Amino acid sequence: MNIINTMRNKPLYLLLILLLPALLCAQNRDVQIGVLAKRGEKITLEKWSATADYLNEKIEGYDFSIIPVPFDEMDETIRMKKVDFILTNTASYVDLASRYDVSRIVTMKNDILGESFTYFGGVLFTRADRIDLNSITDLKQKELAAVDRSSLGGWIALWREMAARNITPDTYFDQIGFLASHDEVVYAVRDGLYDAGTVRTDTLERMASEGRISLNDYKLVFLEDLNRSFRDQDFPYLLSTRLYPEWPLSKLAHTPNHLAERVATELISLPAESKAAQAASIRGWTIPLNYQTVHDSFFELKIGPYQSSESIKFFDVLSQYLLWIILICLTIFFLISIVLYILTLNRKLKISEETMRKMATHDPLTQLPNRRYFQEFAEKTLELCRRRGCRMAIYYLDLDYFKPVNDTYGHEAGDLLLQEVGRRLIKQMRKSDLCARIGGDEFVALIQDVEQDDGFDKVARRLLNELSHPYFIMETEIIIGVSIGISFFPEQGGDLEELLKKADQALYEAKDQGKGRYRIYRGD
Repeated sequence: MNIINTMRNKPLYLLLILLLPALLCAQNRDVQIGVLAKRGEKITLEKWSATADYLNEKIEGYDFSIIPVPFDEMDETIRMKKVDFILTNTASYVDLASRYDVSRIVTMKNDILGESFTYFGGVLFTRADRIDLNSITDLKQKELAAVDRSSLGGWIALWREMAARNITPDTYFDQIGFLASHDEVVYAVRDGLYDAGTVRTDTLERMASEGRISLNDYKLVFLEDLNRSFRDQDFPYLLSTRLYPEWPLSKLAHTPNHLAERVATELISLPAESKAAQAASIRGWTIPLNYQTVHDSFFELKIGPYQSSESIKFFDVLSQYLLWIILICLTIFFLISIVLYILTLNRKLKISEETMRKMATHDPLTQLPNRRYFQEFAEKTLELCRRRGCRMAIYYLDLDYFKPVNDTYGHEAGDLLLQEVGRRLIKQMRKSDLCARIGGDEFVALIQDVEQDDGFDKVARRLLNELSHPYFIMETEIIIGVSIGISFFPEQGGDLEELLKKADQALYEAKDQGKGRYRIYRGD
């Protein structure tokens, strides 16, 4: 009997089997993904419908669809729960999260020239033929086009940079026009309806790649030093502001967590070469990023969740944390005292080191370089002249009638006289030359890079004239002279010892011929 009944019901079973897929499909739950229509509803659907198809393929039991949401309808869409997920700009997300418990689940990886980027900013631009507009100062009392007051890349990013320069947009510009999309801002500037515009980075480049505009028709309007500060060499698009994390995909409070987890898992697994990624011009998705920089911009501008925040009163903080403030101030004072003490010790140590070094390389009486320093300097100069093929001269100087000064006026007067000679010699030296004291009243000078012999002659005559002028030492007029012997590199020798020897010989020739003159070594 049971077999008979089973046979009789067989058509019913077959009908149920055939209808089962349809019944299952009928139970699929509709899931709406709202997407901010920053470039209009048509482009939004073109870009993101493939993502809904991808999720329909990966997650059974749900029908995902894309709902374009204009800027001015975003608040109502979330408040009325018209969507289950929302993909919107970061500024909008931060505002919505503070008011409607919207939670980000993934962050977009933007496709920029085939590379993955998770940050964007704003760009301030005008037409390339506007030669009168080059920096933000040129836009005063001009008309600016922006996307929307809630658009981070299309307005808030630029507003923050202007606020940092104490620019109040509402009074700075003659008019600010907020248009429906980034594309409309670009077209409005192109058509001369506005002097300049601000959109998010990559807008101009994407429109150019789609054949909608030519990049050559536009140029940046610089924010001067701020623009240079926020330039990022690794970011390939036109950029005028700081960078901020890319758009997050968020779930609304009523959306089940298990569904959000499935969506997040599948999107993070989305291959960069997939149809969904290519259609959206992205490289996929990543874990939710830190959006603190967006909070910082809202806080500085007192907008979004921070627009009603009251300023903290100084005396309230002082009364509540007075003990901590005193302790911190004492600690800072103690640390500053230690730092200053260490700096003072370091300064004294450096002065001591410099003094010791100078004592080892300079004559303590005249402060001129000593023989040791002169030899080191001369050897280096000789090597340089050998490589460059240049000439140099050694001047050997000996004071005339110096001994009688010591005998007549005393050694103190003699020392004062040598100091004055040293000062006069320093005045006659170029930075590339050097004059040193190598003995009691003996000096040596190194002169380089003088091409003609008459140039060396002029130096010698100048030294004779300068050192022969009267000296006033201890209220007494003293007159002395100087004799000079000169040798040349490379004509009179190739090493320092030989050059000094021949200059010394020339000096004695000058002495023998009556003093107060110079002689060049001739070797005859």
